[in-house]
Amino acid sequence: CARVSNYYWHLPGGSGRWLASAIQSEMSNVFGVDIHPAAQWGRGITMDHGTGCVIGETAVIGDNVYIMHDVTLGATGTSTDHNRHPKIGKGVFLAAKCTVLGNIVVGENAVVGAHALVNKAVPPGYMAVGVPAKILPGSKKPKVSPSGALFPEHLTSSAPFMGGL
Repeated sequence: CARVSNYYWHLPGGSGRWLASAIQSEMSNVFGVDIHPAAQWGRGITMDHGTGCVIGETAVIGDNVYIMHDVTLGATGTSTDHNRHPKIGKGVFLAAKCTVLGNIVVGENAVVGAHALVNKAVPPGYMAVGVPAKILPGSKKPKVSPSGALFPEHLTSSAPFMGGL
């Protein structure tokens, strides 16, 4: 639904914005998510139990991002700047109930921990946890599949039982 509303949002002359908004509104009612039609999505994104997710207008989400439930990619303040939301790099894992605010970058293959409040950039391959989020020293790249998609820890820890992801 988010990709369909995004398509209509970007029709020439804004002719499809009313339909994009209607789709987004229905998506909010049915699925319990609030994804602005102008948000930009990469390929291979997984929304695992995506209920409660809020994704703002100028948010950009890279390829192979894994998003858990109740994730917020929001703006800060009342800025009229048209670049107010986070930019999420390829292969990022956004854990349950994390919040990423403002025009910041979460680098490729980074991990944002559950309930974290991120308001500063996260370097590629690092993990951010806590409120406000701190970068864990010595954190390393998460495990990825041969296709480059991120695997959550609960799947990689049971890999021997699943044919060795």
